[in-house]
Amino acid sequence: MKTRPIAEAADGKGDNGSVRHRTHCLGNSGRDMSLPVDEKMSDVPRCNAGAMATGRIEVVSSGKRDDSPMDTSREKTAAVRPVRPVRPVRPVRPVRRRRVPVARAVALALLTCVAATIGVFARSADEVSSDLTDQEMTCCWEDGASPAWMSDQLGIRVPEGASDRRAGYRTGQRYDTGLLSFVLPSEEAETYTGRLIEKDTVMIENTHPAEKGYRPAAAFGHLGLPEPETLVQGLRRTSLCPDDLMTPEGTHLQRCVDLFAHELGAGTTRIYVRSTVEPPVTPPVNKAQ
Repeated sequence: MKTRPIAEAADGKGDNGSVRHRTHCLGNSGRDMSLPVDEKMSDVPRCNAGAMATGRIEVVSSGKRDDSPMDTSREKTAAVRPVRPVRPVRPVRPVRRRRVPVARAVALALLTCVAATIGVFARSADEVSSDLTDQEMTCCWEDGASPAWMSDQLGIRVPEGASDRRAGYRTGQRYDTGLLSFVLPSEEAETYTGRLIEKDTVMIENTHPAEKGYRPAAAFGHLGLPEPETLVQGLRRTSLCPDDLMTPEGTHLQRCVDLFAHELGAGTTRIYVRSTVEPPVTPPVNKAQ
């Protein structure tokens, strides 16, 4: 055959693996042929040297023998196994703690101080307000302002059947204020207010009461009574002046007054009268109320 001289030529060059492979192929025996890799590499010096230098393959002997009649050297078989490159280990970066900027810390400290200062001032303001309220309740009230004397000063005649009569007189920088209050049976109170106001005048309900804590210039609280401006249920109100007031009780009126009638329940009504007194007057001293 033409290929046999090629095998002999390869044998002459020292390519033993090629000679065996070619001879096995020409023999056409039908058997498997074991061709070790290290032997093939030894046939190619450049390949053998490069592979061994880089260390990328390993030659592992399997210990198997080739029973082929052409395998007279009984070499050990080998398998090529790639070696995975070792990945470099990344250094662990230390965790850096964020530091609070100095400016932010100073700002927080200032805000804390301001908040504390505001709280102190608020408490002080509440205490001052409470002190002023106490002074307002006790200051500038004249002794001797009896219900009878106050009735004469305002021109409000108190019916004989009135009970729980109370009165007060408070001096001020610009004007004084007089207070008068008494209780009547509800029917008698209706008759009394009807004789005081004009026939076509109607006492209105307190649809817009003052807020809680309302403090007028002269408070009925000094007399132990609620402020009528804060009451809603059962309260009626009006204002009267003596000018051209020709009603039976209105003809006695001496000053402009705010009149309130509050139904207390159980068939009774309390009358409240507040008036600005100008020019001021002086109540009698040590006169029993």
